[in-house]
Amino acid sequence: MSSRGVRVKAVALAEKLFGLDQVIFERADDSNGVIGYELREASVLWLEAAAAVRARSASARRDWLRILWDLYQSNDYGVREPLLQHAHRLLREEELRALAARFEADARQTIGDQAADKVERYRVFSSSSAMGLVARALRDPKLYEQCAPGTACAGRACSFPSWPPPAPRSPPRST
Repeated sequence: MSSRGVRVKAVALAEKLFGLDQVIFERADDSNGVIGYELREASVLWLEAAAAVRARSASARRDWLRILWDLYQSNDYGVREPLLQHAHRLLREEELRALAARFEADARQTIGDQAADKVERYRVFSSSSAMGLVARALRDPKLYEQCAPGTACAGRACSFPSWPPPAPRSPPRST
């Protein structure tokens, strides 16, 4: 199999793994965090494989922004946050800004829906938090401070993490 074929297969396998995270967490005890750690690491590996596929396959016209958006929408266990935090490995700056705008629009829509008692308040925080992760990928503190009205950051500046991000931590030890 060619190296391009290996990268394409890696992307597809990781996407299948992401589809299993709910099943994995419902059937396993991850109180020590090992499973979550490995799934977060898989998110970064997916970004690297997808970036390699994108760079070498102009003919493979995948909508990477939409794919990333869709993958993140099922982030029920928080293990897909690295997809946004490290999205700069796959997406260009204008795509990252479009992704941030999409999360901001989603947060604003959710605020309206929440005011009409159509959704729970946590959904606003989810979109606002996602926007912050994209801001981190962009290394853009001003974007990070633009939390949607009605969220925990409304009316005040959010703290921005130090740069460069801390080195990856080692996986938790299993007991």
